[in-house]
Amino acid sequence: MRAESDFKTYISLRISLVETYNFKRSMEQAKKHLVLISIFIILLNIATNKALSQPLHNPSKHFVLVHGAGHGAWCWYKLVPLLRSSGHNVTTIDLAASGIDPRQISDLQSISDYIRPLRDLLASLPPNEKVILVGHSLGGLALSQTMERLPSKISVAVFLTAVMPGPSLNISTLNQEVHAERKKKLLFDLLT
Repeated sequence: MRAESDFKTYISLRISLVETYNFKRSMEQAKKHLVLISIFIILLNIATNKALSQPLHNPSKHFVLVHGAGHGAWCWYKLVPLLRSSGHNVTTIDLAASGIDPRQISDLQSISDYIRPLRDLLASLPPNEKVILVGHSLGGLALSQTMERLPSKISVAVFLTAVMPGPSLNISTLNQEVHAERKKKLLFDLLT
């Protein structure tokens, strides 16, 4: 009977520790997101002030907002009216098989297929028009590929808590890290 009581106490303490760890971790993530969003707002304010201090021939900017994984163009619904009320042109898009895009994820053959709507949008712009690309989460991959393929269409790219691949961080590395994290989480869930 004593061993059973000790075991229940141990399990209760273990669950309490896990809950405390998860709470602290989610609070840390929330703080990081708040800091990054604050930085974005400050950068936007600087860009707006800089644009207003220049001649009035083209004071507005064209923002293209790219959603992250599991989202669609709808996720920018709070930011769009703020930018438009400041006089900017704003375009939000649904990447392939996201938002209201009718394709299924199983129809896509590559990440390039997923990103095609962004490339098509930028390719359709007038020859001298440049945009400010803003990408969140997996939208960072879309920004990176589009920056490589259509650099003449982009004046600035903002990676808002977004994946930012580079020479040492490519899609293969990201996939390996995601799978390793999933294995750790699964093991942790099994042990607790």
